Amino acid sequence: MSPQTMDGAEGAAAPITFSSFVIGLATQALMFLGAIPDPKGNSVERNPLEAAAIIGVIEMLAEKTRGNLGDDEAKLVEEVLYELRMRYVGETRKGGGAQPPEENKA
Repeated sequence: MSPQTMDGAEGAAAPITFSSFVIGLATQALMFLGAIPDPKGNSVERNPLEAAAIIGVIEMLAEKTRGNLGDDEAKLVEEVLYELRMRYVGETRKGGGAQPPEENKA
């Protein structure tokens, strides 16, 4: 069976939600932290600087959407950031990589 959108068109992707967007970003960060393989080549790529950039994007989204998210969305962002930061610290400590990302205060 082919994927369908809400209007029934075949082959088109389903509409993106805030939560699916955040999860997609988190998945990319996890790939750069070596936690999951790249789905295209099944290889593990470690690039903590790229992971830090993605974590920074999620931090920016958290700041810019503060007060405008539902409880579930806010909790998702908080949990994703916590998990990514902990994995980042673990990865950079064992590999002597870049500085850990800091939450944007602006």
